Formats: sequence, structure tokens, C-alpha cells
Amino acid sequence: MYYVIQHRHNDPKKYYTVFVVPKFITSKENDNVIFEFHLSDGKTKRKWTAKKEIILLTDDEAFFKKVLARLTVTQNRHLQQIQHAEENLQNEFSKMASAMENEFEDLDEERKEESFPCLLKFG
Repeated sequence: MYYVIQHRHNDPKKYYTVFVVPKFITSKENDNVIFEFHLSDGKTKRKWTAKKEIILLTDDEAFFKKVLARLTVTQNRHLQQIQHAEENLQNEFSKMASAMENEFEDLDEERKEESFPCLLKFG
């Protein structure tokens, strides 16, 4: 079996994907790797991947696990920081919404004053 770590794009929270394949095809003249998967119905499925997208292709399971653990630690550390930042961001949005509502209420009161230069007067 061959162990693969492939770079992922378009997902800011997941930069790689892993899979195990029984066979791959490549050549020096080609910029792609073809991975062959055997489906449960006996059919073979092929997946083409650019060589530059492959972070690791190995038959050494222990080395694969070591590299995967390293990537997982790095990703999880940053995902925790991102989650904390997202929580802080939501908190700041709530604070802003509350502050803006208070300002709007104050302006509603001020708008009642004759000296307030707003062409729309309410109440």
C-alpha cells in the first residue's frame, strides 16, 4: 500500500488530505500522478493529481504517520487560534451592535430637539 498526503486548496481550515492507494502510475515525462483505487463493485477508479500537489507519497507507513502527526499538530494549533479569534470576532460584533443601538437611541432622542438639523422629525 502507498500512503499519500496531498495539498488541498479552497478550504482555509484544511490544507491537506490523506489517502491510501494500492497502486500509482507516474513517469519523469509527466507532471501528474495517477492513483488507482479499487471500488467495492470490483471496478477501478483513477484519480489524476499534479505531482506538485503531492506532499508525500511513500510505502513507509511509520514515516507517513510521523509526517501526518506533524501536520496535524500544526493544523490543530492554528485551528484553535482561529476558533479563539472567531469567538473574539463574534464578541466584538455583539459589542458593536449594542453600541450602535445605543447611539441610534441617543440620536432618536436628540432628533426631537429643535436644534437638531434633521429634515425628518419623529415624535
